[in-house]
Amino acid sequence: MRPFPARARRASRASAFVALLALVALPTRASAGSAALGARGVLREVPLDAADADAGAATAPLPRRALPDAPVAVAVEAGAARGRDEASSPGGAAAEASDPTSDDDAAEFSSADPAASTRTSTRSDLAASALPSPSASSIAGLPSTAVAFDVRLNVEIPDTTKIYSDSEKPGLNAEFAEGKTLVWCKSFLVRDASESVAADSPDAVPGVGDVPVAARHIVAVEPMPGSPNVHHMHLHVCDADSPAFQRHKEMFDDANEAPFGADDAKTSVARGERPRQCAPPSWAPGSGCHGTAWTFLPGQDGVLFPQGLGMRIAPPGKDSEDAGEEALDADSRFDLRRFVLEVHYDQAQEMRGAIDHSGLRFWAVPDPKAIEKGRVGVLSVADPFARLPSRLPPGEPRVTYATHCPPGCTSTLAGPMHVFASMTHAHLRARRVVTTLGTPDTATGAVAPGGWRSVVSKDDGDGAFSHDMQRFEAADFTIQPGDSLRTTCGYDTSGDSEAIAFGPATSQEMCMQVFLYWPKQPTFLCGYYDEEKYWCGDAEGFASREGQEAHGEWCVVGEGEEGGGGGGQTCDEKNAELEREREARKVVMRRRLSA
Repeated sequence: MRPFPARARRASRASAFVALLALVALPTRASAGSAALGARGVLREVPLDAADADAGAATAPLPRRALPDAPVAVAVEAGAARGRDEASSPGGAAAEASDPTSDDDAAEFSSADPAASTRTSTRSDLAASALPSPSASSIAGLPSTAVAFDVRLNVEIPDTTKIYSDSEKPGLNAEFAEGKTLVWCKSFLVRDASESVAADSPDAVPGVGDVPVAARHIVAVEPMPGSPNVHHMHLHVCDADSPAFQRHKEMFDDANEAPFGADDAKTSVARGERPRQCAPPSWAPGSGCHGTAWTFLPGQDGVLFPQGLGMRIAPPGKDSEDAGEEALDADSRFDLRRFVLEVHYDQAQEMRGAIDHSGLRFWAVPDPKAIEKGRVGVLSVADPFARLPSRLPPGEPRVTYATHCPPGCTSTLAGPMHVFASMTHAHLRARRVVTTLGTPDTATGAVAPGGWRSVVSKDDGDGAFSHDMQRFEAADFTIQPGDSLRTTCGYDTSGDSEAIAFGPATSQEMCMQVFLYWPKQPTFLCGYYDEEKYWCGDAEGFASREGQEAHGEWCVVGEGEEGGGGGGQTCDEKNAELEREREARKVVMRRRLSA
């Protein structure tokens, strides 16, 4: 894929991605711009029980948020919904699905045996050689001609406490060093079933997950939960010469890994003792991966794209790399062929010996007209890689942090992005997330007072935001080149005694938004990077902050406005005050001890 033009590009900083492992992600098939949601997933957030004081993590265990006892029914106003025979039907769409986890499964998830929590995927969830018919899917309204193909792991979890030697642990976040967090990747080649892979092809390497597909026009995506400890999954799209794709054809650094392929997926499980840890490829400069085809978060539903929208697997002989740049057109440059599936596990130290098949199921149809309106893209905004600089002050019922996808970045878009679904992401302290859209004044560069309009609102007070139910929900707005998006996250840090940093670990925090939109563009990142630039386009694209002061970030205690307006302290001021009080108490204590 051609690199995305950005206003400023800096030298690659691959080292910045080694220590950070990201957490960064419906509808019945309805008219574009509206959607209805399908059955919820079975994954839930698994809080971490240890703290990393240096990283600003909590010093007390975080509360576990339980799944609801009953399935969730969601109704969204929609246009014409596509039925199983692809006939349109008028009116709205509603979906109510049963929890795919059986009573036996629930008992096994709560078993004291750490490996038992993922055996359910082996017994009933995988069935790799017997893919279901559309009528068996949790997604309502699938076309009757849809066929499934899976991009999923088949791996045994090792003893993660032994991944790093004592000499490697200094400087690592404690959750990684202690084996509590495992981020793992696997390469997959998805190809037309009629296509053969030549012996001299870079794809003809043992270990790649080879997935032949009977239909290429993707109309729906269905999460396939394996372990309940999965924190998120990203499906990265990579080039033929991608170093990340080559690296993650193997999942272990030692020599004990069994062959990995679709034909023996049920019997040949990847095994080893030293997992090959994975920094999210699309966020790493020089990886050869250019964004995600999908992002999964706990509680996500299956997604059926609006009428006429979807994705496409590359036709035989039309690989965007193999065909050469001169052969690319507006359609083929966004074709899918090489994936790297990234899976982030929490509490991995408790999973030793478990077999996991987490991944995604795609539903595709033979008819190209199914996606004739446009390709679906994924855009992550606000703080896509958890880099926001201020820590959240502890002991506060309300802390507000705002950040932007600025006009300096959106001005480089090739055209409008029509957003039809949105998914909010933050961690366990988040209570409120609102994204607003504004068009800056050409003279001042700022959005006029009253010029911001809400496009996404998730509030725990309304029961809308839950870390365990981070699903795509219907949206209907357009991002025009030059617009600004502001995402404001509200947190409750009442249960914390130490300041909380932003980062990928669950004990840290995040503030981001993931959009599904059309038509697809190369841009997949837009938001905070550091004090000098914004992330803009891809992992190596940046927009300067110069002249965009009105689109910065702020963190305040309470519900204050920009710069602590309304009398609220900034987060940095509050943390400094708490540090002064802490030092004063130490002085008093030393005096008492010396008296």
